[in-house]
Amino acid sequence: MFTRIKKWFSQRAQRKAYKKIKEQLMSDQSLLIQTKDAFEKAFGTNNISRTKYQWVRLVNVYGIEVVAKTEGMSVEKVREACEECLWN
Repeated sequence: MFTRIKKWFSQRAQRKAYKKIKEQLMSDQSLLIQTKDAFEKAFGTNNISRTKYQWVRLVNVYGIEVVAKTEGMSVEKVREACEECLWN
């Protein structure tokens, strides 16, 4: 039972932190634009224009399963995109 309570508090804290970050970004448009530009530079805008190094960076940060699910691709396709970068 203690683990459920601990999990509930941690999830609540995460939601509060996310809400605070979102409010800060929405209140300051220049910060929102800077954050968006930095994200797109690091991870690319979409799976068509993403470079191989951006694929590797994306997988290192979020994990291959999450990237595959988000991009609507199979894990093997994401792995191929990353391996092309490493070997070429």
